[in-house]
Amino acid sequence: MDPDRTSWARTARRLIRANDRATLATARAGDGWPFASFVLAACDHRAAPLLLLSDLTEHGRNLAHESRASLLFDGTAG
Repeated sequence: MDPDRTSWARTARRLIRANDRATLATARAGDGWPFASFVLAACDHRAAPLLLLSDLTEHGRNLAHESRASLLFDGTAG
C-alpha cells in the first residue's frame, strides 16, 4: 500500500475521532439545490462516521430522495 495514502487515511481518521460536529450537505428533493446543515456525529471503531438522522428533517427527506451526500468535519474548534 502507498505510504502517502496510508498517512492521509490515518490523518482523516484522527480528525473524525477528534470532532463531533460536521456539516451534512444533501441535494434538496425536488429541485436538487444543495442543502447544508450542522449535525452531531460519532464514529465506529474503524472511524466510519455515524449519524442519527430522521425522516422529519429536511436532510433526512433529501437523503430518502437522493442518497448522495457530503460530510465535512469541523476541525477548527479549540
